[in-house]
Amino acid sequence: MKPLLNIYLPKFWENIIENSPDAIVAVRKGGEIIIFNQAAERMLGYRKGDVIGWMDIRTLYPPGEAKQIMKDLRSSNYGGPGFLEKREFLLIDKNGWEIPVYISAVILYERGEEIGSVGIFTDLREKKELEKKLLRTEKLSSLGKLAAGIAHEINQPLTGVLTFAHMLHKKFQADEATKLDLEVVIRETTRIKKIVQGILDFGRETPMQKQLQPIGKILDATLELLVHQERFFGINLIKQYDPNIPEIVVDGSRLEQVFMNIILNAVEAMKGSGTLTVRTRPVAHWVEVDLSDTGPGIPEVVQEKIFDPFFTTKDSTEGLGMGLGLAISYGIIKNHKGDIKVSSAPDGGTTFTIRLPLPEK
Repeated sequence: MKPLLNIYLPKFWENIIENSPDAIVAVRKGGEIIIFNQAAERMLGYRKGDVIGWMDIRTLYPPGEAKQIMKDLRSSNYGGPGFLEKREFLLIDKNGWEIPVYISAVILYERGEEIGSVGIFTDLREKKELEKKLLRTEKLSSLGKLAAGIAHEINQPLTGVLTFAHMLHKKFQADEATKLDLEVVIRETTRIKKIVQGILDFGRETPMQKQLQPIGKILDATLELLVHQERFFGINLIKQYDPNIPEIVVDGSRLEQVFMNIILNAVEAMKGSGTLTVRTRPVAHWVEVDLSDTGPGIPEVVQEKIFDPFFTTKDSTEGLGMGLGLAISYGIIKNHKGDIKVSSAPDGGTTFTIRLPLPEK
């Protein structure tokens, strides 16, 4: 192997590079990677031996970006010629996924000649996820209060409209045309009332009725309500409960609401044929529940919005698709000091993972 840029790296500096929490990648002029530390391995999924001396830095960047970075490095606009101050950027990992990072870079010189460059990359995925969760929580809280206030104002006149529509419907039974028109009014007003009730449920902050309960029992109670329904008949159910999970402090009825909402979404996605897997497991100080289906999957652009209130991909006719079910579920899990996330494979299949805290000992 050729020496590292003809520079002798004492063991002390080698240890600093290897044990840096940030990914450090150095390249020769031309793009050949010659330093690839442990953090870079963890971040990008490549092994050092498969990269150093074999891989070009362009492999790690979106198309055309390596040339742009070198252009910026040589300009005086980003910290001075030869320097690139911290800025947000994307890297491509071994599986082709984009990873948001902060990049800082410098050009390396020897006797005044450019011989390579080194970049330091800070993984922003956790930061981005936390920002997303914080924004969603704040949005849910403020929107919930606003929605509940508006819904209360709408509910009273809406009830009056529905009551008088029913009265008129009875009065004009003999007038077929008027009767049919009033049925449309009743149906659409009832649909609005369901939406308003959903908004009220979303915005209502009722006290939790928490007590020690086995998570498996709550899941079984939810499934018992669903497995005998016609829509479930073509679904293969697999239950994989870890028997060593202790009881947790939860509001059982609220969790049933969460599980039912996710399971019904899974059943709808599988369109009457597929496998639903319900799995529980302990992870450190948490209990995790996976609800996995073999449906067509959820596009990444939809995954980012799936817990937002009023976002839906369903048909909005007949009162379906208000876009509040997962938003309400998200709020319930957050009120349990837990977390909920979704993952979906490009070739199909979706898993919702719910994490709930174990009781403190």
